[in-house]
Amino acid sequence: MSNETRDGALALQRTINSIYQAAADKRATIADVTFFFDDVPAWQKAVEDFDLAGEASVISNDDVERLFQDTSAELSDLPEEDAYDVNNGLKGIYCIIRLFARKAYLKGLKDGQNGTQ
Repeated sequence: MSNETRDGALALQRTINSIYQAAADKRATIADVTFFFDDVPAWQKAVEDFDLAGEASVISNDDVERLFQDTSAELSDLPEEDAYDVNNGLKGIYCIIRLFARKAYLKGLKDGQNGTQ
């Protein structure tokens, strides 16, 4: 698993956590914007050289499990049940991307391409 995939999962879960922090008082204020400042560098790091389809087409089941287990701590401000559901929902979305990426990659191999372009 590449650092970019891990960084992307971390950035996404940190941003979801920031949304929960900002919404905690059930009011929208300018101060809520500050919850997202720390997320910007995480996203910058995550998108650098990121090849979601290429990586998703070859990542192992164990790596997918480890990816979402390792990054679930980023949801620390969510209630436990919500964190569980969000983490598993994100894993499900990733697995659907992985399914289609793998099919595209295999088709590309059959067609003489590498499938990640």
